[in-house]
Amino acid sequence: MNAPIESKPPADLKQNPLVNYLKIFQNQHKVISVLYKGLIVSFSGFILLLSFLIITVFDSQLIPFWGKVALGVIDLMLILGVAKAFYELSRYKRKSVSVLNQVYNYLNADLAKFEKIKSEHEAIAQSHKKLQNKILSISSKSKKHSVENYKGWDCQVCPKCHTSLEMLVETCPQCHHSLAKTFTN
Repeated sequence: MNAPIESKPPADLKQNPLVNYLKIFQNQHKVISVLYKGLIVSFSGFILLLSFLIITVFDSQLIPFWGKVALGVIDLMLILGVAKAFYELSRYKRKSVSVLNQVYNYLNADLAKFEKIKSEHEAIAQSHKKLQNKILSISSKSKKHSVENYKGWDCQVCPKCHTSLEMLVETCPQCHHSLAKTFTN
């Protein structure tokens, strides 16, 4: 995945909190590149000015030959320094792209792990919901267990669900209401 430094993160990575670090990295790279280019251009202008001065000195009889050679060698070294600076800038850009690609790959892997966890969580939630439905159906079946109305001479009526029950029953089997009676003298 070769993503340029100035590119925006892919849409699927925007939810990842680490994308903010990626943006900081990109902004730092832009600042460093602009400063480095500016310094190289400024230094190149200085070398150009120095080169013109050295060329004019070659015509002068006041400076000995070895002085002219030393100025020429210094000018050549400065030009090689600028070439080396351009090489280092391009190396820096390649390294930044490599780091950015590593970050993209890490975030993609992180996103893949997150999606896997999310799908596992969803599967667990679905199985939990199925289990709850099963429990509800079992409990509703037990609640639907019908109690036949008692028709004997010793019956009592549950005040809550109005089911006829035997007088000795203390808890209604239909609604589980307590039928305990207090006797007064």
